[in-house]
Amino acid sequence: GSDELRGEDFDPCIPKHLIGRPSSLSYSRTWTLDDWEHHNSRKRYFRYLFHFPRSRLLRRTAPQLLALLSWTLLCFLSTKIVKSVPRVPLSALGTVSTFLAFLLTLR
Repeated sequence: GSDELRGEDFDPCIPKHLIGRPSSLSYSRTWTLDDWEHHNSRKRYFRYLFHFPRSRLLRRTAPQLLALLSWTLLCFLSTKIVKSVPRVPLSALGTVSTFLAFLLTLR
């Protein structure tokens, strides 16, 4: 079975102080099929989406997102006040660069 393919319970490349602790990282142990099915479950996904507003990821990216939102609102409101606004053509990179930068922060 799959147990025969697994030489050790833990990866020997992982430092020993990370192995076996209750809070040890998931990459420090070999995953079983049950672990992987739990990790990919829909229930886990929807729980993550439900708790996202209180997540550590949102807390860490909120300052950058708020700065981007503030800058966007400032630019939008300034176009309403100033009558002559120069037109900037949307290039391929310009349309995706913000989205790409956001994805890189999630990395």
